[in-house]
Amino acid sequence: MPRQPRVFVEGGLYHVYNRASHGDDVFAEPTAGLKLAVLLEREIRADGHLVYAWCVMSNHYHVVLRSSPVPLSRTFGQVQSAFGRWRNWSLQARGPTWQSRYQAKLVEDEAYLRQLIAYVHLNPVEAGVVADPADYELSGHREVLGRATKTLIGRDLVLALYGSTERDAIRAYLGSLSALKAGGERWLGQRPGLLPWWGRQVDRPVEPPPLVAWVDGAGRPNRPARPRLTAEEYVAAACASLGVEVAEVTRRSRRSDVTNQRFLVVGLGIERWAQRAGDLAGVFNRRADFVSWWARRARERRLGDAVWAARYEALDESLRRRYEDPGG
Repeated sequence: MPRQPRVFVEGGLYHVYNRASHGDDVFAEPTAGLKLAVLLEREIRADGHLVYAWCVMSNHYHVVLRSSPVPLSRTFGQVQSAFGRWRNWSLQARGPTWQSRYQAKLVEDEAYLRQLIAYVHLNPVEAGVVADPADYELSGHREVLGRATKTLIGRDLVLALYGSTERDAIRAYLGSLSALKAGGERWLGQRPGLLPWWGRQVDRPVEPPPLVAWVDGAGRPNRPARPRLTAEEYVAAACASLGVEVAEVTRRSRRSDVTNQRFLVVGLGIERWAQRAGDLAGVFNRRADFVSWWARRARERRLGDAVWAARYEALDESLRRRYEDPGG
């Protein structure tokens, strides 16, 4: 039987995780662990999710995030398939890499969110890999402390859960780790003022990023789920929002304006509206690999061209309003 589609809450807080097939220590090899971390950073940043915590262990990974409009299935599907291909090619591995598709648990309580962040960053300690989570590089703990030059988490996004200034927030964050780990070691219970690196820091207000349009003042998603549309319905709606005829966009033309419209419609459909390249290929009367290339090109332009990204977001918002308020 086909797998049931998962319910995706746009702007929701999620604990995403997965395990290597048979619990094998796939990521214990340093190159493999680093490769997975790089893929997580690349795909999560590209898709605009906001990260609170992450960790790559020897046979599994965790990510705690607030989702963007891009479905988690697309982001983590890309991560897992790309890692599997890399492993088979670079390490000459055979057989499935992953135990299953990614797992995702919706987080609906802020107190649980704080506990979850501590749990994820304590994974290396609980596994006996290190005594201090700051000694483990493939996690977000050092990023929270401000001791990492390259970060995946939104640091002030996390600190704002614990305090209004950097020092108070880090003190409370370390306290949450200490509370979670029974019989915590000295680094867990120690006041931040006693840490050797602390005196070199200047305290500052925590400034979390503004909440996105699809999240309310309490941090909860406030928009209904996107409707499930057929490829024909989606293309018709997207073309109507662009003010062009379906026949104009789907005809075989190399005019730049038509090509741009085609990239917009296909890229947005695949990335955010649960469209499949094969289904859109039927509407455009093209091969599925052509349509997949259009989607990749649209994504590249969204990431590298601010004007294009604005058009992309405008089309998405127009479609959202169309279905949230059909009579408006």
